[in-house]
Amino acid sequence: MADTYNFTAVEASNTIDFYGTGEVGGSINFTGSVDKTGDQGIQGEQGDPGQGVPLGGTTGQALTKDTNADYATEWTTIDKTFVGLGNVDNTSDANKPVSSATQTALNGKANTSHTHTATNITDFDEAVEDKIGTKIVAGTNVSVSYNDTTGNTTISASSSGMGDVVGPSSATDNALARFDTTTGKLIQNSVATLDDTGKLVTPATVRGSDFELSNVNGSYAINAYFSSGWKYIGTGPAFLLNADGSSGGARYYTAPSGTANAAITFTEQAYVSPTGFQFTTDATVPDEAYGSGWNGSTEIPTKNAVYDKIESLTSGSGITRSVVVTSNNVAAGAAPSTDYVYLVAGNHTVTLPTAVGNTNRYTVKNNHSAAITVNTTSSQTIDGTTSIQIAPEDSVDLISTNAAWSVM
Repeated sequence: MADTYNFTAVEASNTIDFYGTGEVGGSINFTGSVDKTGDQGIQGEQGDPGQGVPLGGTTGQALTKDTNADYATEWTTIDKTFVGLGNVDNTSDANKPVSSATQTALNGKANTSHTHTATNITDFDEAVEDKIGTKIVAGTNVSVSYNDTTGNTTISASSSGMGDVVGPSSATDNALARFDTTTGKLIQNSVATLDDTGKLVTPATVRGSDFELSNVNGSYAINAYFSSGWKYIGTGPAFLLNADGSSGGARYYTAPSGTANAAITFTEQAYVSPTGFQFTTDATVPDEAYGSGWNGSTEIPTKNAVYDKIESLTSGSGITRSVVVTSNNVAAGAAPSTDYVYLVAGNHTVTLPTAVGNTNRYTVKNNHSAAITVNTTSSQTIDGTTSIQIAPEDSVDLISTNAAWSVM
């Protein structure tokens, strides 16, 4: 049946019921308006599940295929194993471990802060030798050569007479250094010494352009040296004092002016025997030997003239003696050619003048019951110390070395 039913002007309060069975093949058309919906009818029974959707399941699960057949599904919990990440865990980035392969690779690396010994570095010696050998720069008159095969660097003087000076492994304190051979590079030790005060000490010959004091077998010479016999240093006269006691005493010899390096013929003038000073001939003594007291005569003095001069020196025209008795501190005098004697009667101090240029003799006697002191000036010394003590009733004699004082 394919009929069409038309409804119009239907009241809002009316109810339209449809009864009957069979198929409806036509259509029903409504025109107008419907103002009211009827009451809800009784809920029908739940229909069967649709194909492919199983019953059950829990919150968070999802439908997954369990076979290749159509509609073959099941409820599945989605976790790390399901998605193929069974080894994944919730570890922070800072605590994630490295793989075994990565760790093996790291074990073969060096720490950022580390050191190596030379033997740990391949070709270390060669690299260092090359660097040093090529970085040394030669200075003036110096040459540098590097042998890459041996690794040796040679530094040498490029001019004759220049280069390092080589000396002995040890030397005498204050010894004068001397050149050995003519290279100008080798220094040798010396038996002659020059101390901090400028004092030259030598057991051998001291030679100058026109003066030499030689000590050969106990003999002392001026303007003469010994080399296969006595010879002149310069052209002036020569003098010789033989102090060898085995010859019967000290003997004095002279020789007239001669030619440098020529042989000398000495003439004995006097000697000191065990019984006193004796002249063997008239002594040829130059005028200046007598000092400022000589009368200016240019004659060659006889031995009697020498005696006369000695007598004149001891008769008051030479050394003056000054004797001082004191019970106070006192500064010793320094007048030239004066011997000073100090008799100290109290616990006081005698202060010496400067030793420089002083040729006087000083005698200090302690007449007190306690020790007295002798001091120096300008930090000079008395036998190595700046002051000495003199016991009661003792005395000391002092003379100058031109730099310090010595007890006689």
